[in-house]
Amino acid sequence: LGWVRVFPHVLTASMANFLFGYHIGVMNGPIEDIARELGFQGNPFLQGLVVSIFIVGAFFGSLGSSALVDYLGCKRTLQIDSIPLILGAFISAQAHSLDEMLLGRFLVGIGIGVNTVLVPIYISEVAPTKYRGTLGTLCQIGTCLGIIAALSLGIPSESDPHWVANNALCSMCAWFFHCCWNAIRR
Repeated sequence: LGWVRVFPHVLTASMANFLFGYHIGVMNGPIEDIARELGFQGNPFLQGLVVSIFIVGAFFGSLGSSALVDYLGCKRTLQIDSIPLILGAFISAQAHSLDEMLLGRFLVGIGIGVNTVLVPIYISEVAPTKYRGTLGTLCQIGTCLGIIAALSLGIPSESDPHWVANNALCSMCAWFFHCCWNAIRR
């Protein structure tokens, strides 16, 4: 019964990995439509940059995460970290130019970078020793489920404007993540 008490904490933390997986896959299906709408169709470099720039943001987010967690603690840092996830996904969904899309994806990456460092730390802090390994696997399960969800939604939208809705969904999921952190007591 020891894992039941911490399961809401672990599940909430693992939602961050779901967002990571979702952002890995959300641009892959509709990138051609995005490129056509934002004016960089036929440029494979820019298409690749839009898909992958969030990894550059993740690099910077992961570098800054240790200072944040030392100063604020894991839970508070994860609460604050939802801000670039919400804003970045919203900017991506509302993008009318390549620059706006790149900014949104970069901001998302900052949030993802912080999450990928903090979530395993947080889970190891709250999980009972006996269940630490089992509960720790939810990080990777969350990432895989996020990729599956993004591809399931993104592939059908390869030829229509649902990429906007898919990015808006990212913002709503990040908002839900933020609300869950605020609801959980430790």
